[in-house]
Amino acid sequence: DLRKISFFFGFLAFLGFLCLSYFIKLNTNWILPFMFTGFFLWIPCLLKTPFRKFFLKLNLLISIVLCLLLYLLPYTPQLFPVKLQGLIKKFQGWDEVGREVSAVYPGKKPLLVSSRYLASALAFYMPSHPRPWVFSRESFPTSQYALWHNFKELQGKEVLWVGDGMTCPKFLKSAKRLKSFCVLRAGKKDCYVVCRGIANF
Repeated sequence: DLRKISFFFGFLAFLGFLCLSYFIKLNTNWILPFMFTGFFLWIPCLLKTPFRKFFLKLNLLISIVLCLLLYLLPYTPQLFPVKLQGLIKKFQGWDEVGREVSAVYPGKKPLLVSSRYLASALAFYMPSHPRPWVFSRESFPTSQYALWHNFKELQGKEVLWVGDGMTCPKFLKSAKRLKSFCVLRAGKKDCYVVCRGIANF
């Protein structure tokens, strides 16, 4: 029965993730599939009530309003509260980051970055579409980039470093800062530095 399957993949899974969130850090998108399943579980139940016409009209109205707000938010974030603007912060400014790094990237040296967010942004927005190495202090893989590249392979090699902040990392020997720049996201500045040097982890 579809509704029984939906129940086990809806409420129970959601409850399990809720309990797990007290012990480890969870990303909200992990529980999103179960929220959709739970939504489809309750729709048939609500349609059997005497208020089904009211529910359908209300649902249509809310869907239209939310759709319009969703389209407006990226183009006119200043019309929304600051907390709501923060929802699109992670999507802003990456094209500018790609342009700034491309201006000093020779295209041959390995590109080492401080986070997977920078790696994915540079791979997408830079015209050369590089496959960066991601520096990590964890002993286990934290993203797919750790599986594609082991950044320790760069030991003793000259690399181009792109990271958060305004200074070159200490593990970079003979480091030379090529440029630093900031991008504006949801009213706040995020700054990055581009350095060249010999990797010495």
